Amino acid sequence: MEPADNPPASSQADPSGTWENWQVERLKELAQSGSLAAARELMHRAIAQSERASSHRPDLIEPALCVWLKEVLGAAFKNPRQSIGELIAPPQRGLRGCSHAELVYALTLSQEIYFRVCKAIDAGMPLRDVFPAVAEELNALGYRNAHNGRLQGWSVRRRFYEVSRRTLRRMTVRLKPDTTCR
Repeated sequence: MEPADNPPASSQADPSGTWENWQVERLKELAQSGSLAAARELMHRAIAQSERASSHRPDLIEPALCVWLKEVLGAAFKNPRQSIGELIAPPQRGLRGCSHAELVYALTLSQEIYFRVCKAIDAGMPLRDVFPAVAEELNALGYRNAHNGRLQGWSVRRRFYEVSRRTLRRMTVRLKPDTTCR
C-alpha cells in the first residue's frame, strides 16, 4: 500500500471532518488519474450532498436546481465517457445553441415583457389589446426578435406565458415545506 493511501493517524479520530476531506482529496487524485470508480464515487457524494443541502436549507440550493444537477450527474454516472457538453445541454435537431450574450438578452426581453404585460393588465387594459401594445412599446425601445425583426403580439404572448409558467412552478416548489431532491 502506498503511503498516500493512509491518512495521517491524527486525522482518523478528528471530528472536524479532515477524514472526509482526505477521502475526497484522495478520490479526486484517483479520478484525475483515470479511475472511473473514483469519479463515480465523487458524483455520488455530490448528489447526496446537494440533496441534503436542498432539503435542509433550500436557500442554499433551489430544489429545482438540485433536481437538474442530480439528472446531469446521474447521466454522467451512467455514461462517464459522454462529453459534459452533451450532458448539460443535449443537442437538438434544427436548433442552434445561443451565446451567453444572446441568452442574457433573451432573458432580459422575457422579463421586460412579463413586467409590462402585468403592468398593463393591472391598469385595466383588455387582454386582447395588451400583447400588441406591449410589442409596439418594446419595438419603439429598440427590442428585436432573434432574427432582428420587429416583435409581434403573438411572440409577446408566448414569452409572457413561458415566464408565467416558470414563475408559478417556482412558487409551488417554494410553498411545499417538505420538498426534497429525489
